Amino acid sequence: MNPQDRAYELVNGFRAAQVVRAAVELKIPDLVAGGAMSAEQLSAATQIDVDRLRRLLRGLVALGVLEQGDDHRLANTEVGELFREGIPGSRRPQARMLIPESYRDWDHLMETLRTGVPGHKLAHRGTLWQTIARDPDFAARFNDAMAGNSEQVVDLVAGLDLAGARLIVDVGGGEGALVGGVLRAHPHLRGIVCDLPAGLAETHQYLAGLGVANRCTTVECDFFVSVPSGGDVYLLKDILHDWDDEHAGAILSICRRAARPGARILIV
Repeated sequence: MNPQDRAYELVNGFRAAQVVRAAVELKIPDLVAGGAMSAEQLSAATQIDVDRLRRLLRGLVALGVLEQGDDHRLANTEVGELFREGIPGSRRPQARMLIPESYRDWDHLMETLRTGVPGHKLAHRGTLWQTIARDPDFAARFNDAMAGNSEQVVDLVAGLDLAGARLIVDVGGGEGALVGGVLRAHPHLRGIVCDLPAGLAETHQYLAGLGVANRCTTVECDFFVSVPSGGDVYLLKDILHDWDDEHAGAILSICRRAARPGARILIV
């Protein structure tokens, strides 16, 4: 790609994001997973006018999400497969969470640079955590996206030597994807997922799906106030990066006070 093309691509990234979001919302990658389909078939399945849909499909081909055969039927590429629902490593949850809310947040980037006020607060009249607390739909999409992110690193954490541990505490763990994966790999462990109430809305169901709900409990907490005590391992995944040094230090101090002597804090 030459510099002119790359520059054009950079300033048009917002279009690509919205094209992908539309494909995800219409479940096009899921529809074609069973076999290539024509634009007319996809139109019938999605209830979108075929002429308008064909333009979207051409965009998805150009972005490398779909591929079109000589018969004009459409199928997933390897990238498109990653936007299917419920498959390992799916990026569908991130698309459904990031593009609607974060898309609006980033429209305020210049104001954030000038004032330091986060874009989410400017766009949604409150912090991210306040939005999660008052909007169950967004909370569910946020939790699904965080679980998807955690699934990417389960093997990394589960592969550590945890033979001497008995209780593992997932701080701000949401649906419990990370600790759940660790418990599956280490049958001797018990776990606790602690988070704000909105973060724990689907946790028991998720853990039950992994078959570890009998070894993992949930505790509502604000990790700036307290976390469950007596843990041998405290997991902090995608937690500290949200905060400045003062707040990050406070979280670590609270975990340290709650931990058993000789416990470990694992930061991902």
